[in-house]
Amino acid sequence: MDRYGHMKPGDPCYDEHEGRQHYDGSQPLFMSEFGGTFWAQDEHQRETMQQDEGWKRWKKPENEEEVCRRYVCLTTTLLRSEAFCGFCYTQLTDVEQEMNGLYTYERKPKFSQTIYDRIRAATIQPAAIED
Repeated sequence: MDRYGHMKPGDPCYDEHEGRQHYDGSQPLFMSEFGGTFWAQDEHQRETMQQDEGWKRWKKPENEEEVCRRYVCLTTTLLRSEAFCGFCYTQLTDVEQEMNGLYTYERKPKFSQTIYDRIRAATIQPAAIED
């Protein structure tokens, strides 16, 4: 994929999505929703919680470190793109049907402070569009 998000042969989604609209690079993009890495603090919840049918193909993280790594990688990828001006992570807190939040439904921390520090550092890094 080039810096404007254009797919090229060999990119994972090229064959499936190449015929759709293309970004011409004339306006900055805002990623209105990304992330959604399932994580429950309770191991029993992690084992029994059902994912939506459409998302069952995605592997759940094994531990807090993997949740953090996914967040940092996704966020860094967006911020390194010259096409994006901002993003909204899905989601800040868990909701009734999903445990994708960075905090619990009750707005309590799910992770250690070290993990939150790494998430914050990834979030506040300068974006390529700012250069």
